[in-house]
Amino acid sequence: MRRPEPRAGNQQGMALIAVIAVLIALVLIATPFLMQMQNAATRSESVWSNEEVDQEVKTAFNLMQLFLLGSTEPMERENAANKANGPHNTPDYDTLAEFELPIDVLGAFNQNSARGRIWDVRAEDEQAKINVNSASYQLLANLFGATELSKDLEEGESTVELVDGSMLPVKDGVVRVGFEQIRYGERQGNVLTNVERGVDSQHPWNTSEKTWKRGTLAMNAVAFEIATYPIRRETGQFTNFRNPYQVRRVSELGTTALEADTFEYVADSLTCWSGRTVAAGWCNAQSVRNALPNNSFEELGELLEVDNSRYYGPGTIVRITDGTNTDYGVVLATGPGRVLLGSRVSDGHEYSAGKARVETLSRHPVNVNTASAEVLTMVMSNVAMWNRDKDTVAPSEAAAFANHLVENRPVQSLYHYRELLREAKDLGL
Repeated sequence: MRRPEPRAGNQQGMALIAVIAVLIALVLIATPFLMQMQNAATRSESVWSNEEVDQEVKTAFNLMQLFLLGSTEPMERENAANKANGPHNTPDYDTLAEFELPIDVLGAFNQNSARGRIWDVRAEDEQAKINVNSASYQLLANLFGATELSKDLEEGESTVELVDGSMLPVKDGVVRVGFEQIRYGERQGNVLTNVERGVDSQHPWNTSEKTWKRGTLAMNAVAFEIATYPIRRETGQFTNFRNPYQVRRVSELGTTALEADTFEYVADSLTCWSGRTVAAGWCNAQSVRNALPNNSFEELGELLEVDNSRYYGPGTIVRITDGTNTDYGVVLATGPGRVLLGSRVSDGHEYSAGKARVETLSRHPVNVNTASAEVLTMVMSNVAMWNRDKDTVAPSEAAAFANHLVENRPVQSLYHYRELLREAKDLGL
């Protein structure tokens, strides 16, 4: 019996299936390889792109450095002498224009690349900010919350009434009234409740519970903690803040902490990198006429007798040294020939009358021509001479004059500043 012959159609179908199977296998084998090739190409392109970006950033940085070189005093004096055009010909003052690249220069550098990158180069004047390494606690209080008592605060009272407490924490805050630290549980409008009086009175910068008159300065205690942190972090040492973010370390002192949202609100106004005219940082040296330590005040710190106390206003940081021992302190009050410190000399340190000298910490000036109106307002608010009740610059007055300064920039000299001050007075600002 003859076996039937296979049909041609069946053989072709089997061949087609075999071909498809081989193609699928090839696809399965080739796909990972192709993906690896694509990833390698992407990585290579990314590396090249990153290198390109690095070069662009370096070029931008070098361009800005070269531009800012023209703002140095020798270059500006030469430009002024040669009557050169441009922003860099004012050796006695700096303006915002000196920190801004000309549009044509920036445009020539800032070309769109294939990826559409657009670079911008900016510089900020650190002299336009408040330096936390030398700012007084009164100035910092303008940033973090400063007001006055709206009525007398008697010993034994459990509430504190303020003129305007809006800048103070709503809950669990600490205020400094006069020389007394007061912890409170809640702020209800302008009234502090659930208060604990005389906090940390064992320290020579704080007193126990006292009576304070209406109009006494009341401030967020964090301002005092920041201003005195450099001399309190380590006894006998002055520890600079290395960047503004380190002010949040004041909680290490154990009195209060800086709230995160409060810091973020003022961070752009703070710096550690501005300059000052006294490179060493200490100036106004005088002999201490009396021996230290002394016990002139039971609760507070040392009382210094000096020839001229003019430069030793409240909030000033001082250094006492005889060449062997060194101590630091903060001025709480001053009078003719006398300076009261909120600190005592270290145990074992003794200074003979006339053998030690006291020096003040030099301030970092703020540039009136580049600072914001907000910073200028903070700098000038609550400034007073001797009679705080009559001579104090109200925040509203400071804000009005700050805006007047900004509108009349550049301020070319101290004489020009005084002219603008008289002009603001005549305008009723």
